[in-house]
Amino acid sequence: DHGAQRTREPAYYQQRPDPFALALVLEQWDDIERRIDHRRRLMSIYRDELGETATCTPNSQAEVCPIRQPIRVKDKRAFFETMFSAGTDLGWSFDYAVSPHDQQADFPHAHEIAREVLNLPIHEGVTEARARDIARQAKDVRARQTQDDAHAG
Repeated sequence: DHGAQRTREPAYYQQRPDPFALALVLEQWDDIERRIDHRRRLMSIYRDELGETATCTPNSQAEVCPIRQPIRVKDKRAFFETMFSAGTDLGWSFDYAVSPHDQQADFPHAHEIAREVLNLPIHEGVTEARARDIARQAKDVRARQTQDDAHAG
């Protein structure tokens, strides 16, 4: 039984919530379904425009509240800088689940994700039209990186 290994709650459950975070939650609570639907629509646009291999999202409906829309790229720094110079800010964070049996491993997949994954914006300030523009821009940058790799090799 997975839960049987835990004998007490993790320390973070014993911490008081941050008042600022609580204020944000309360402000957005009545509108949460619309906000989630907005994020899912943007994720769908990115997947439709870029394809599943680029966006790394097997099932957006499985996530209760989408937080990130990852995109896999060849050269993370160059991709980020190109997108940023064109007016699109991308996120750098990612999650990586580790099983209890892997705690002593080198985590090669986590290293690969850290080298190759950025996050496309899915916040409230991004309209569906803007998401399509971002997707086209990302597709162009990915294509240029692939061409550069072909010419270099």
